[in-house]
Amino acid sequence: MRKILSSIISICITACLLCACGSAVSDSSNVAEASGNKPTGNNEVVSDNGLEAGSKSKKDDSYISNYMEVIDTLYKEGSADMFALIYVDEDDIPELAAASSEGLWDKDQIFLYTSSDHGAVLVASDIAPGMEGHSISFIEGKNIIIQSGAAAGERYIFYGIEDTQPVELLDVSCSYMLDESGEEIVICNVNDKDATEQEYVDALKDFLEPYESMIMLQTVSSQDMVEMSVSMENGYFATEETGTIPYSTYVEILDELMTLMK
Repeated sequence: MRKILSSIISICITACLLCACGSAVSDSSNVAEASGNKPTGNNEVVSDNGLEAGSKSKKDDSYISNYMEVIDTLYKEGSADMFALIYVDEDDIPELAAASSEGLWDKDQIFLYTSSDHGAVLVASDIAPGMEGHSISFIEGKNIIIQSGAAAGERYIFYGIEDTQPVELLDVSCSYMLDESGEEIVICNVNDKDATEQEYVDALKDFLEPYESMIMLQTVSSQDMVEMSVSMENGYFATEETGTIPYSTYVEILDELMTLMK
């Protein structure tokens, strides 16, 4: 039954893509690849060509066919079966969140896409949450994506979207290990430079201070998106769940996009 339904929907998608002059999915699997963009100290991203953060294609409703195509691909290859339109930045064209209900740690199963003139662009992806603190979150409407996860400690990478590409804004980490005598060793970095633990805390606090909440694309305890309050209590990046936002199924998200196309 699922194969029959998938075939029927695929025919509809193909028709919609042809009508919308469908685009191919852009190959952008390397998150925050070098693109000549430069973050500024106040979280405003400015590129060498003067484009502001979050600028993306506003040509017609091309994002609809772009997302329909990538949704169909992710679903058929078994990479994701839950989808949602979200608003990472301030414009009126949504981003696409996709996730798998399988909870696998051996391959990426959480994805965040934006849209360009050439197709859907992968901005961030990661394994299931829980393993070594891995997660992907965003601060709605502020053009901030947060990716976390570290083998022995904490790491947070903050991105913005500049001209449909991910741009790194801040990369902070602290690793906690024991030396041969059993004494704890703390190794911290801020933007790939050695830092003290206090400098790590200060950089994280300064960046997060203007914001009170974020949305995680998936958590260990919930397959829904989870709204979180955020704070830097006692030098730690503290979060507390305040609500959930359900994903749509494959059929539901395609129906939503087809409705938007009308």
